[in-house]
Amino acid sequence: MGLPTGFIWGHTVAERVESAQYALFFRLETNEADFKERKGPYRDAPKLADWALAEYSSDMGTDAGCASDRHPMPWNDAKMAEVWNTLLSEEEAEYVFGFDKLSQYRNWFCSDKGLSDIRDIACLGVYLVPTADHKLIPGQFQAAAMRTQRVHVYDLPTNYTSTDLDRMRSALCLQGDLV
Repeated sequence: MGLPTGFIWGHTVAERVESAQYALFFRLETNEADFKERKGPYRDAPKLADWALAEYSSDMGTDAGCASDRHPMPWNDAKMAEVWNTLLSEEEAEYVFGFDKLSQYRNWFCSDKGLSDIRDIACLGVYLVPTADHKLIPGQFQAAAMRTQRVHVYDLPTNYTSTDLDRMRSALCLQGDLV
């Protein structure tokens, strides 16, 4: 018999996060039941990629695919660049992109209507990631987590509400603000 929701390796998710040895990581991804099969919005999920590029274009008023101040490449994100720029290209492939704060997610994908439009094909996967040895690289606008070090703990709707956040806090025994 497994542990109830909110427990991982014999401890609550909250205990893991409060220890500062782990952090939450949020990732927009396709909503397959098996989280290992999920794809992010850039390379592997065509519908999600089309949506993300359309959102960028309408948001930035520029050609799709262009970076902006709100959407920097990892080597241009001031907070993550120092670590990211030391990785070899084969090491970069071990990471997936997402966010270590919900405010980053809302800044990156800011259209409530757009997030509602993809609710049937995507979710905001919530993961627990060790913070040591650059398994999580937090940035100012985004974060990167080692693909193999993430433990899936919850899913939020793409256009989550405060009620959805309260449910997640309760299920994962979390206290306080998730911003």
